[in-house]
Formats: sequence, C-alpha cells, structure tokens
Amino acid sequence: MYKKLFATVLLLSVCNGIQVSQILQKQRSQLLWKQEATNKFSWNATQELKWEVVNAFIDVQTSPDGDVFAIQKIQSELQETKYHLYLYNVTSNVWNIVDGNFEVKAVRFDRLGNMYYLDPKNCVRNSEQIKVVCGLKDFEVTVDKKIIGLIDDSGLQTAASLSSAYKPALVSPYEFKSLSGFKGITLLKDEPILIASDGTVDSIYGGEKLISISAGIDGSLWALQDEGNATDFTVLKWQTIAQKWYKVLGAKGTCLSAFNEISVAIVNSLGLLSLSSQNGHQNEADYVISAPQPPTSTYASTLAQKADFDWMLSLINTTTFTELVPLFKSAANVKTRLEAFNSIENKTNVFILYKTNYDVVSGFFFSGPFPTPNQRSMSRQKTFAAFSITNRYSYPVDTQAFSAYNEIQEILNIQGHDNTLDISPQCGQSAGGYNMDNFVEIINIGNSAHHKASKILTGNQNDPEQVENRYVQCVEIEIYQAN
Repeated sequence: MYKKLFATVLLLSVCNGIQVSQILQKQRSQLLWKQEATNKFSWNATQELKWEVVNAFIDVQTSPDGDVFAIQKIQSELQETKYHLYLYNVTSNVWNIVDGNFEVKAVRFDRLGNMYYLDPKNCVRNSEQIKVVCGLKDFEVTVDKKIIGLIDDSGLQTAASLSSAYKPALVSPYEFKSLSGFKGITLLKDEPILIASDGTVDSIYGGEKLISISAGIDGSLWALQDEGNATDFTVLKWQTIAQKWYKVLGAKGTCLSAFNEISVAIVNSLGLLSLSSQNGHQNEADYVISAPQPPTSTYASTLAQKADFDWMLSLINTTTFTELVPLFKSAANVKTRLEAFNSIENKTNVFILYKTNYDVVSGFFFSGPFPTPNQRSMSRQKTFAAFSITNRYSYPVDTQAFSAYNEIQEILNIQGHDNTLDISPQCGQSAGGYNMDNFVEIINIGNSAHHKASKILTGNQNDPEQVENRYVQCVEIEIYQAN
C-alpha cells in the first residue's frame, strides 16, 4: 500500500518579503496599517499597540511599500520539501500565492523596493530570478546592489569580515561579501546590524541577546528578546534618544518584520500572524535592563563587530578584561606619528587592529607599555598575541615577548616566540617615506628559527619565503586599551 501522504505547514525562522506586480498596486491604498503610519507622535513613551491575528500558517515579511508577504513550507514523506510565497490582502483577509511555479525560501528588498529571492539551494536571485550568488543562508541588499550575506555550510564561499572588500557576483553590477559568525542581519539605512551566533547584537545597541531583528523603512528598529527556553519572545523597540530597548506588549513571537514606527508584523510559534496598529493610548516605557557589555568603542569600529571583539578578548587567557577604551583611529596617512605615539604612551594592555592592503584585518595584543620616542628603553617579558580577525586565527599567546622602538625608521618592533612585527602606529609611511610595516612568522626547529612572511596576518598569498612578501601597507588602524 502506498504510504498515506501527509503534509505539515511549518514556520520558517527567517523573515522574508517580495515586491508585487502592477496588478496588485491597488491593494496598497486599502492597507489600514500603512495609512495609520502617517500619524505623527513621540516615541519618548511606549505606544500601546493593538494586535490582530489574521492567519495561522506562515512566516512574514513586509515590503518597503507596506505589503505583507509570507512563505509557506510544506513537507511530505513522498515528496521533496516545497516552498510557496504568498501576498496577504489585509482588507479581505485572504492570502494569494504569488508564483506557484517558482520556489523560494526567503525574499528580501532593498530600500527602493527591488526584490531578491533566496532559493531552496541558498542561491540569491534578483527580481528577474537570475542567479546572483550562492552559498548564503541569509542576506540583505543595499540600494547600490551590494549583497551582505551570512555564509552557509556548503563550502561554496570563503568567510569574510565586515571590513572585507566586496567580491564580484555572478552577475554584474552586483557585489557581495559572505560573513561568518552571525545568525541574523538587517540593514538600517543600508548599514548592517548583525546578531552574533551567541544571539548578541552589537554593543552600540546594548549588547542585548536577540532572536530576530528588523529595521523599518523609516529607520525604526524592532527585535525579539532572547528569553532562553521560551517558545515565543517579547517584542522590543529601540529608543534612539534613551539608547535603550523597551518592551512592546500585546504580542509575542519567533520572527518579526518592521514596516515603520508603529507597524510591525509578527509570527508566533503556532504560525499565527499579528499586525500592529496604534490606538492613541500611551503607557510609560518599560525599558529592558541589559547585562553589562564590554564597550567596543565610543566611535563605531569599521574593522570589527561585537563578535570579533568578544573573540579577540577571549584570546588573552592571562587576564580578564571588562572594557575596551579607544585610544587612536586613522586611515592611511591621515594622522601624524606624534599623535599615534602620544595615544599609546604609558598605556598597558593595548590591542591594535590593522587592515592591510591585502584586505585582511589582523590584530595584535601587547601588555606593554610600548617604548615610544620619549621613552626608548626596551619593554621586556610582556604578553603578546598576534591574530587575524578575518581568518579567525590566533598564534599562541607569548608571555616572554619584548618590544623596541626603531629610531631610524620610527616604527615599533614587537618580537615573540612565533612572530616578529614592525608597525607604524599612525597607519602611514615611516621616516623617509617608506612603507616598512611587516608581519613575519617564525618557525622554530630545535635551536634554529626560520623566518617567513605570515600569509595569515598579511593576506598576501604569494610565496612567503620571499622577503618582499612580508611587507604590508596600512589601510586603516584602530588602537584600544583593555581594562
């Protein structure tokens, strides 16, 4: 006998959306929740939101036009998993399938309303359904056609960091980068906000643990709070003035998608969809009390995210640090040598993030203090670590390293068991106009030591035995003190 076919409709974990055709444009004027969005009010106090359950089997995403979309996943013993994309008509309370012949498991919009798909094989496709890039499990797209994706486990892409350069996609003019170490992403005015693999968002947004995050077309920011073993999670909204998350009562869920300040769509663990509307009543804001997080900087880092900083701090197992204080930041040949050395003078536990001209962000820790032009004595028996944020690799921590100031070239030299480095901390040419920075790996064999270029730190994949491949040029540098 044939097995009895059974189908179950499952909630997806990713919020998605898609732009509709000209035929569906007339529905937009009927959407009450979008009309309410024209109301002007202050968000200094929490707006009480009215929630209406409208269906029971889908995940949800809103488009920049305010249309509500959903993806249905159907599983069967005798058939492969199927995905269907639907558009919801708020007025008639009816779901209409968008294209029954084209399967997608996620959709995204740029801010101009252009649509992008993620097909079942994790390939991103544009609005013409042309394959743009594969190997991404989630993604967002900027208005200038740059795709910021989260790498999947297929091995099709190599892991990149947020500071990495974009790569050409399969179709011009699209470019992409594939980030690792993250499980969620949204774009706030084309700037990425990422949820790390452990659930934490960047410390700029409180370091809160989140399940889902979504930015509205107007710049509003919504999220679901990670509450451990809960099946549905509390809705949060970011209060820009107070720089805190506050709780929005009335609905919980597992996934959400924001349209604007008062309009958000949420799906709960049962697959029930709720749409918000503001009813004119205000309650006092109930702010979230977040666990203390190590501040990454008083200015936004362009070389690392919170997950990178957490990983970086965890490498130094000799000390526990609770905060990072920014000391210096510069692009190439912008600030002076004196400014850089003054910033690190007498400073201990210094982290240096260094982006090379080979598009790799490497880092160095030195317990210090560093010798400077004013204090040229050698700094001995210090803790030192060299690592690559881009490649997520660290050489062993060395507790017997030393540092010296090279008076002729006006650069810092750091020597450890596995590495020796020469760095111009101002991120620029040394005395005489030369680029003398170099990152060397030391291979210790018995009583002898073999020096070669560090591919991991430089990003230069040419022959490491050639001396010229040890040298790098600084593109950008950030220096921090850990306390």
